Amino acid sequence: GKWALSFAQLALGNRAEALTAIVDARAELAELQALLDAQRADKEGLSWLDAKLLRQLGRVQADSGDYGSAIKSYDDAITLLLPDGTDASFNASDPTIAV
Repeated sequence: GKWALSFAQLALGNRAEALTAIVDARAELAELQALLDAQRADKEGLSWLDAKLLRQLGRVQADSGDYGSAIKSYDDAITLLLPDGTDASFNASDPTIAV
């Protein structure tokens, strides 16, 4: 979807289009999360997707020279992937740390 479009646009050097696509993807994810909240449905699996979108946003920001925002996006992505408990260890096969 829009993550792939953002990735491709950034590779082509089209930063504005890449940013628009990833911002749109995050807005759609927020709508899905709100819908699931309203239905009291489990949305546990969405954190990895939000982290993936944040990492792409960070790439676009860094490519545009906005390093402060890029670092914040990367930090936010890492925060989403941390477990709720105090044990912050992961295995390489954990889906939450996949690309």
